[in-house]
Amino acid sequence: MPLSSSPTRTPPARSPWADAPAFTVVLVVAALTLVIVPVAQMLGPGAGSQHGLEPFMELVAVLLGLLVVSVSLHTLDPSEQARANVLVAGFGVAAVCNFLHGVLAHSTPVHMPSGTAHISLWLSSWARVVEVITLLLTAARLAMPGPAKVWLAASGVVALLLVGSAMGPLPGWFAAAAGGALRQYLALVLVVALGVAAVWLYRSPGRRERVFAWAAVAFLGGELVVGLLGGHSPIGGPLSHGLRVLAYALLYQAVFDAGIRAPFARVQEAERRLRESEGRLSLLGRNLPHSVLFQVVRELDGSSHFVHMGDAIERLNGVTVQEVMADFRVLYRQVLPEDIDRLRQAERQSFLTMTSMEAVFRVRRTDGQIRWMHLSSSPRLLDDGRVLWDGVQTDITAHRLAEEAAHAHEALMANMLRQVPGGVARLDRDLRVLYVNAQQASWLYRKPEELQDRLLQEVIPADVFARMQPHFAKAFAGETAVFENRMDGPDGLQVRHTTIAPESVTEQGVPAVVLFAYDLTGL
Repeated sequence: MPLSSSPTRTPPARSPWADAPAFTVVLVVAALTLVIVPVAQMLGPGAGSQHGLEPFMELVAVLLGLLVVSVSLHTLDPSEQARANVLVAGFGVAAVCNFLHGVLAHSTPVHMPSGTAHISLWLSSWARVVEVITLLLTAARLAMPGPAKVWLAASGVVALLLVGSAMGPLPGWFAAAAGGALRQYLALVLVVALGVAAVWLYRSPGRRERVFAWAAVAFLGGELVVGLLGGHSPIGGPLSHGLRVLAYALLYQAVFDAGIRAPFARVQEAERRLRESEGRLSLLGRNLPHSVLFQVVRELDGSSHFVHMGDAIERLNGVTVQEVMADFRVLYRQVLPEDIDRLRQAERQSFLTMTSMEAVFRVRRTDGQIRWMHLSSSPRLLDDGRVLWDGVQTDITAHRLAEEAAHAHEALMANMLRQVPGGVARLDRDLRVLYVNAQQASWLYRKPEELQDRLLQEVIPADVFARMQPHFAKAFAGETAVFENRMDGPDGLQVRHTTIAPESVTEQGVPAVVLFAYDLTGL
């Protein structure tokens, strides 16, 4: 009676929000906000500029931007690194500008030099422009090939150029241009560009692009809040900063999922499948009679070692799996000296041509027995340039001994048949000539070597073959067939007394028959 298996316990479903970094960030910021606001009120009027909610949110946005850059810099999926470089370069510049803007915007009047407000506005505007450009390039699926650190260095150079430009007259000109309307026009352009980026990203394939689209919507919301309520109003300021924090949290969510979580999940899935495959391979190997499955790797430096060896190796060679895995030469030391060169040559040829190898060799087991082994393996090139062979080794000693016995039997039979007068031939169940003596071959006007391994119907006339078929059928049924065979030849009619007898009768039937013929033409 089969044992009943216990029901599989399904782990409880987890909410998608439970593993979302963006949700975690928002919760942490909300909790800290509840602490910061009362603290700022306790410190009195003016403390909010340095210790209030807005500086805290700007700092959080900068830190999240740096996390976006860091994760994009070290994505676990090499195929995505070229696209991740866009984020490294873009948000690297934005993080520097946002940080300097926050430092300048929330300095006390005592520490605020002349023109600081204009410089802060200049850097903040460039940060917003770079953020929008980065989102548009991401929507366009632009790739920037090359090392990520090179693009990070490039973003540092661009940030330095922007900081350098802030030291000149450009910030003052930007703040006063068109009576302050230029920055409003810029805000309008950014709103339109963010709307385009949001729609473009949302329609793009991939979950990461969808999350980027919601980040663009959050940036868009922040721009609208500043335009409608003002960036320094009691409601507009915190709300716009909160939307920027949300936007950066969503960006971090997207790059974290695409650059770390998804590749890590694929690695875990590959490891799980590998363990299952190894388990099936091991189970299959244990149930293969007289065989063992193995995998061997050739490293880039030319050294080799086993990465898998079935438990059956102990049954075949008398050594444990642990011994083989520790030193692969254990098995090679068992190969007889007469066969080792041939085995090495087959391995080298397989490596040079990347083709399957077959080898038959003898080994001396640990108990002193000499066994015949047949080895078959196929190479495949790994991604890192190494070569791995999947193979099977089979103990063919019994087959080899049976083969040698069969050859000895055939040699003995051929020697006996040579002594028989008249024509003699030996044929298998397919009526293929296994042996024919010179007399029988001369009657067919051939040499014995010309008839060897030929089918009977290929060397005698069709009408003669048709007359002989019932007699062959009788012989293969285990009975002796005796008849007179008449054939027309170049020398006229030829008559031969023919006997077809089964060579032996086994449980599988008659493997071969022997044909004896005596010439009666002259009688």
